[in-house]
Amino acid sequence: TIAPGQILTLHVADLKTLVPGLPLQATTVPLPTSLAGISARIRQSFPDGSLTEYSAPLLRVFQLNACPPAAIGCVSNITYLTVQIPFDLAFSGPKGPGISTAILISENGTDSRPFGVVLAPDNIHVITASESGCPLAECLTQATVTHSDGTVVSAASPAMSGETVVIYAFGLGATSPSVATGTASPTPAPTVVNFNPTTPSRFSLQFDFTPNAAPSSSSITGRVFGDGFPAFSGLTPGFVGLYQLNIQLPKAFPSIPLCRTTVGSVYVTSNLTITVGSGSSFDGAAICVQPGQ
Repeated sequence: TIAPGQILTLHVADLKTLVPGLPLQATTVPLPTSLAGISARIRQSFPDGSLTEYSAPLLRVFQLNACPPAAIGCVSNITYLTVQIPFDLAFSGPKGPGISTAILISENGTDSRPFGVVLAPDNIHVITASESGCPLAECLTQATVTHSDGTVVSAASPAMSGETVVIYAFGLGATSPSVATGTASPTPAPTVVNFNPTTPSRFSLQFDFTPNAAPSSSSITGRVFGDGFPAFSGLTPGFVGLYQLNIQLPKAFPSIPLCRTTVGSVYVTSNLTITVGSGSSFDGAAICVQPGQ
């Protein structure tokens, strides 16, 4: 599944182009549509037989040409393309719905076969600390969440009841006003388009104070979690394809254990999990908060 504006990484086999071992990064904005002669396009085929293609801007190309000795689960000769899915993709067209969407990879003008994908209004992915540059193993699941002053929410700096925190994410979909693909988001920040006029936001929230809880869609009834909506959901000014959700925490927390304590045999790494969801996708952030008094 892909969504308009989403940042994602494609894993591509059998390219002949050799890229230096370090990631080849885009250095300009708007982002380029080709790096090292490699590019990606999104093709949409309409019921009337017409085709439309969009170039996907590239953030970086990284190639793993050989696995380290004794590496487990490593696959050689894979090229990783980090791209932005165009905002312009159509959900309906001539003669109505029934559009097929596919990704093509091009290497020095030679195209791959098209790989079919599903286009959805959103495909939420909460950014983890590892994607923000943290090299530690625990960063793989640690969500990037900050206080309103930009400092990171952590066990040493937990969020407080009633506070507004910021969750950073990819894949929240189309915005108003629209932003050109591959360009930095302007100020003031564009907001995510809400297709449901009866709700204040496309996304709704669930707060789970169970220690170490995973994000869950189990409480979804239709489109709504029932515990509220983000105060803001939209693009982050100055960045390409980065979204943020400003979320006010409940004004009172239940009695819950502190992070970095042990309850029975469970070591508490988070004591509040915020799940963000829509009718199309969901993800969440497990954070540390100051327990209620």
